[in-house]
Amino acid sequence: RTSRRLLGRIPEAHLYIVGLRESEAVGRLRHAPHPRLHLCGPVADASAYQAAADLVLEPYPFGSATAVLESCLAGVSVVLPYEPPLDLLVTNHGLGDLIQN
Repeated sequence: RTSRRLLGRIPEAHLYIVGLRESEAVGRLRHAPHPRLHLCGPVADASAYQAAADLVLEPYPFGSATAVLESCLAGVSVVLPYEPPLDLLVTNHGLGDLIQN
């Protein structure tokens, strides 16, 4: 739902999801994937995606502090989850002082 809203509001935007194949997502999606939502599957080296990215959305409910740090080191802005309902769902403990959400 979030990706559909984002892509609906920003016509020139594309979302690339690294690590998830379309075949894996089909059971989770209520609608067909948006044409500008690209499910890239697992990749050995995500540096090309990082280099092309304007920003990185940390996955939710389970993010990756390592991926966030790698994106920051690559100079890409990171969007952290907005006020997760449970602290248990936050995997970026300690990054709050370095990155604002």
